[in-house]
Parts: sequence; C-alpha cells; structure tokens
Amino acid sequence: MYKKIRMNPQVLSSMFIGFQRRLFSAPKENDMFSISEGDGDCTIFFKDEFWQKYVEQLQRAKDEGRFASSNANSSWNTLLLFVKSATICELPDNCKDYSIGLKMYM
Repeated sequence: MYKKIRMNPQVLSSMFIGFQRRLFSAPKENDMFSISEGDGDCTIFFKDEFWQKYVEQLQRAKDEGRFASSNANSSWNTLLLFVKSATICELPDNCKDYSIGLKMYM
C-alpha cells in the first residue's frame, strides 16, 4: 500500500533538507517515489511502512521542540501537516524512485 501527497517546491525543499542533513531517516530503494507535475509541484508516493516511520520522526521532532528551536519552525510544521494528510493510493507505473535521485546529494 502507498500514500500520496502533492507537494509544492517549498515543502519539497524542507523534506529534502531534512533527509540531506540526516534530521530524519532518508528513504531507501522503493520507500518513496515521485512524479513531477510540470508546474514545480511533485506528487510523492510513500510506501506505507516508510510513511508511518517518517510521520513518527517528524512528530517526535516537533514534540521535542526541535521545530520551535529552529529558524524554519513554520516550514517544518507545514511539512508535517502535508505528510500527515497523505491519502491511500496505488503506485502508478510512471513514477521514479525518489531514493535514487536523493543519493546524489547525500
């Protein structure tokens, strides 16, 4: 099972920064997929197990005050809300494994 959410460039950049700085566990192969929407937005597909772990990590960071103590509190809270609002879906054939692109920057 997968969950999907369409993200704008600001939310995507927060998610990427969190993975790049190792604030949150980065996806491994087949954990996350993406489709570019052509307008800067991107639809992200999370494998359910990874989505659950990611939400727990984001929520824990918020509860521990790590969002509030950063200079990007609003961005982190927005990311958490976006990720929590992901809906159940099937994985489309035309998506790309997000972890492959992420590896270039890690």
